Amino acid sequence: MKRVSFNVNSDAEAAKKRILAKYRDDTFFVEEYKKIVDRVENVLDIIDSIESKRLCLDCDGLAECKQLIRGQYLEIIDSEMKYCGCPYFIKKQEVNNKLKNLVYSSDAINYDLADKKDFLALPSRAKIYQHFDLLMSNKTNKGFYLFGPAGVGKTFIIDALLNEYLSKEIKCAYLLLNDFGTQMNFLYYSMELEDKEMFYRLIKRLKNVPVLIIDDIGSEKNSAFLRDEVLFPILDYRMKNKKTTHFTSNYPLTTLEEHYSNTSAKLLEPVNGRRIIERIKVLSEPFELDDKSLR
Repeated sequence: MKRVSFNVNSDAEAAKKRILAKYRDDTFFVEEYKKIVDRVENVLDIIDSIESKRLCLDCDGLAECKQLIRGQYLEIIDSEMKYCGCPYFIKKQEVNNKLKNLVYSSDAINYDLADKKDFLALPSRAKIYQHFDLLMSNKTNKGFYLFGPAGVGKTFIIDALLNEYLSKEIKCAYLLLNDFGTQMNFLYYSMELEDKEMFYRLIKRLKNVPVLIIDDIGSEKNSAFLRDEVLFPILDYRMKNKKTTHFTSNYPLTTLEEHYSNTSAKLLEPVNGRRIIERIKVLSEPFELDDKSLR
């Protein structure tokens, strides 16, 4: 019997040329083809990868995703076909991962309010320590409103407070408001029902968590959305239900009221700003840290 021989490489090259000829008038296909042709032998993988990417053209978000696996397209990586997340998918994963870590329940942070020997030597901090003791002995449920310039120890105190709560197995939520506002904005304006549901679930969690800590309030870019749809319902509920809430800020309450009365849309809404401040006043005791920086 006569042996039939063939050249695998030449057959693959011939197949690639036929595919390129077939799609020569398809600009998108040709451009993508040029990017991967030297890394792939299997012609079908080339076609599948390019057609998968084509489904992402003019995509407005995960709600309208046409991929077989939502938010993931086929890509050739190291000569192998793999699923990769699109920018919308990656953004959603980042938001979800951050929000999953929103509520602290058991992992203590290694801070102790009395660790620094000079802490009590400063009058403003001695008063803070006294209020801290009242909180820990359940003699008050009013939190701190710690304000002052950067570096004077606001976050140090809040971390120590958080550590104390967690050591007593009291569930807490910690928000760095600037980052949190961005994440909530993403969920609220998403076209996906599950994102909207997550938005309202988070609002409910933050209303009800035993201790809420809002760090760096006033540093975020203010918007009517953040003020009226996120902060107000949370603070209003916590005020009415006497739930312990702590704040840190670079600003006194008078300046913070101006911040929340002027949104990024250049609207002056003093009533909306005032009602945020009124709830902060009910929820917390103000303590100014004007000592020298600890940094």
